[in-house]
Amino acid sequence: MFLKFRQQTLIGLLATCFLMPGLAFAQYGSTAPQTPTGQQAPQLDTQTIDRFVDAFVAVQEVREEYSEQLSAVEDAAAAETLEQEAQMAMVEAVENQGMSVDQYNQVAMQVQHDPEMVRQIQEMAQERMQ
Repeated sequence: MFLKFRQQTLIGLLATCFLMPGLAFAQYGSTAPQTPTGQQAPQLDTQTIDRFVDAFVAVQEVREEYSEQLSAVEDAAAAETLEQEAQMAMVEAVENQGMSVDQYNQVAMQVQHDPEMVRQIQEMAQERMQ
């Protein structure tokens, strides 16, 4: 049960960070094309997974930093400015790990449909967040 909760948490984080309209990556790239029903998505290589995890961890750090700042802001204009800064910082965090935002979104979409990959990425991310 705990593992299922952890998987859902990671999927939720992926969706919140990258796939929801209006957030950082919706502005900078399209989401991955949907694969036809019954067709498997291509396998991710180790290097891509590693870069994705590094980018995921970097984005989480940005989210935490800006979340704390946003919780203290009462002015709507200041909050909007901080949100824009956070979006740019998340894009930069992904690109600093050697991925484009489009590549990152494609991996995030693909990972959501593979419970074993979710588990693997979660374990790798937890190790790197410590």
